[in-house]
Amino acid sequence: MKKIYSLALLLGLTFSSCNDNFLDITPIDRYSDAIVWTDEALVTAFVNNIYEGQKWGFHTVMLSSLCDESMEVWSWESQPVVQSELSPSYQGILAPNFWIMTFQNITWNSLYKNIRACNMFLENVKKYELQGEAIERLHGEVLYLRGYFYYWLLIQWGGVPLIDKTFTPEDELKVSRNTFKETVDFIVKDLDDAASLLPLSGDKARATKGAALALKSRVLLYAASDLYVSQSQWAVGYEHPELVGYVDGDQRERWENAKKAAKDVIDLGIYHLYGEGQQWATPDEAVANYVNIFLCHNSDEDIMLQ
Repeated sequence: MKKIYSLALLLGLTFSSCNDNFLDITPIDRYSDAIVWTDEALVTAFVNNIYEGQKWGFHTVMLSSLCDESMEVWSWESQPVVQSELSPSYQGILAPNFWIMTFQNITWNSLYKNIRACNMFLENVKKYELQGEAIERLHGEVLYLRGYFYYWLLIQWGGVPLIDKTFTPEDELKVSRNTFKETVDFIVKDLDDAASLLPLSGDKARATKGAALALKSRVLLYAASDLYVSQSQWAVGYEHPELVGYVDGDQRERWENAKKAAKDVIDLGIYHLYGEGQQWATPDEAVANYVNIFLCHNSDEDIMLQ
């Protein structure tokens, strides 16, 4: 019997060694790239997941608590930011592991993780030659989202490394920071390209032409401000002023660009101030209108809901 078992084992090993087809199987715990990028529903789900990386505005703690616009009632680590008590070892509400997820979404690591997902989409749309109206809309949405994530990097760190591809282990991972101007220009181009692909209107939880143009308007408005002009005089002594503001160019021209970008949104003709044209009989009615700006979803004032 021992000889028979040994012979059977030997034959089994011989046959298995000659056939390696068992290595070429479809994973059962995840979708393969080929399946994802040839299925419109899975491509849409991939983009939906990128949307999860956005910061949403209304929460117990809001960014306005990090300046003089408002004061957080419980002071959940926002006051140390205002009082300049941060250090490399303590970042308060801006720490990558702060317990409120919406703040985690605007950390360096999370933003670049989502930018990588955007780059992956853009590369695979080209690789798999995806086409169609739905794909074109998703393409525009991803360009908007990449511009959105870089916008958050810009307003926190100034000029940042502009990564427009997915890295592999063989790539050089030490990438220098781009200048403030280059970062602004990169974002504006993404948003212009997005606006050319996106529909005029649609689900306000997804990017539209108006959302892309409105974000472009905000970026150019911030970039034109005194905060980023005259070699950033608030950072006197910093050896790389080009990373935190403009070191040349015409500020007036930047203001004009911001003005035109805002006018482009207005000229779409589909957005209006909430309650525009109404007359308020009492102060209470006026207050109620102010509150409804934030509580009334899908009004003509909404451009994009996050």
